[in-house]
Amino acid sequence: LDADLPTILAEFPDDPIVQAAKERFEGLRIVTEPVVPTLVSFILSAQMRIDRIHTLVTALRETYGDPIDWRGTTVWGFPGPEELAAATEADLRDLGLGYRAPYVNATAEMLVEGSVSLESVASMPYESAREALTEFVGVGPKVADCVLLFGMDFIEPVPLDTWIRTAIEEYFPEAERGSYTDTSRAIRDRLGPRPGYAQTYVFTHLRTGGGVE
Repeated sequence: LDADLPTILAEFPDDPIVQAAKERFEGLRIVTEPVVPTLVSFILSAQMRIDRIHTLVTALRETYGDPIDWRGTTVWGFPGPEELAAATEADLRDLGLGYRAPYVNATAEMLVEGSVSLESVASMPYESAREALTEFVGVGPKVADCVLLFGMDFIEPVPLDTWIRTAIEEYFPEAERGSYTDTSRAIRDRLGPRPGYAQTYVFTHLRTGGGVE
């Protein structure tokens, strides 16, 4: 809530799809989540529906997380890297993680060992940070962009998922450059000084059936 949303929205480009998204969802904000749950959740997101991702995250919390009393109700915190690293691949598969189980296990081990430091990543320039995150098992450029945008306060990332690629195809065709890195740079240039915020509006607008009148 500390973000200066009026200033952010005023910096959005005049492209019709961006303005349509702003008018429809004015007030939408990016919520910064704790980085480890964000990292694990997006590793789980590959080829997965949102309700299924929620089910898997809930299973991890209730199996490996600590109980928290919230207004008389027990909820479960997200487990730390130590707990996830101690789990076996078979344990994680039993929870329904499938082929993602070794990714979560290996990434947790890397966090425990410090082979990739999230603190160091947070201080890197954006593209270097994205490259560093792809060292984690199961993390490609899109997942890395999601983690940087939603878990690490970077304003540059534009995760090239299905909805943003649709936006590029229909509204920003000149931004398609054939590779993730080059297309990412081109669409960021089109979306203004805070492209991560602009893409969040466009993503939400398209995913809920919006377009340009």
